Amino acid sequence: MSAGGHYDTSQNRSYSPFRWSPPGDGVIKLNYDGAMFSSSLEIGIGVIARDSARACVWWKSIRKRWIPKPEMVEALAAREAVFLARRFGWRRIVLEGDCANLRRKLNSHQPDCSTTGALIRDIKCLASEVDICSFLLVRRAANKVAHCLARISTGSGLEGPCFPPSVGKLTRGIALRISLAAMKPTPKDQSGTFQVEDLEIGHRGSYGDLH
Repeated sequence: MSAGGHYDTSQNRSYSPFRWSPPGDGVIKLNYDGAMFSSSLEIGIGVIARDSARACVWWKSIRKRWIPKPEMVEALAAREAVFLARRFGWRRIVLEGDCANLRRKLNSHQPDCSTTGALIRDIKCLASEVDICSFLLVRRAANKVAHCLARISTGSGLEGPCFPPSVGKLTRGIALRISLAAMKPTPKDQSGTFQVEDLEIGHRGSYGDLH
């Protein structure tokens, strides 16, 4: 979506739903994800923003009150990502998540009358304030870091420009389990496309090969 409301993918160098790929020059890609903790009646939200050099420019992990609808949890995570973009003045952004239904609604020009409708409108309204905004869909294996941040979230919230060692260690452990699980073929992908990636942290906390 551009300022005129048009969907745009030109800033994505080599978009693939199976692997995380960096955005184009001057673009910030924000991966987001949500998690649900029924035992504590809370939800977790994780967002990581990276530039064209794969460097992490900001990340956020926070818990909120319980919401029993997964799509609404994902929508809250997407809205948190747009909030970050507005907060830091990023004018060209890509929002990338792994909820197909949410991505479809964000790219639709039809009004949404579902329980997620108000959040969808909020996200679109916020996105209209930037110069360019794209909503992309990826597989969970290409959204590992955001997923991990949602899982390790705390009530008070954590955020920063680079990962503290404790967060990095937890994130690598969860990401490795996701990678191993993703190697198993599913009914939709019998080829076993996903591979275990190098989980070393790049310079400046970039997580260059950790999706």
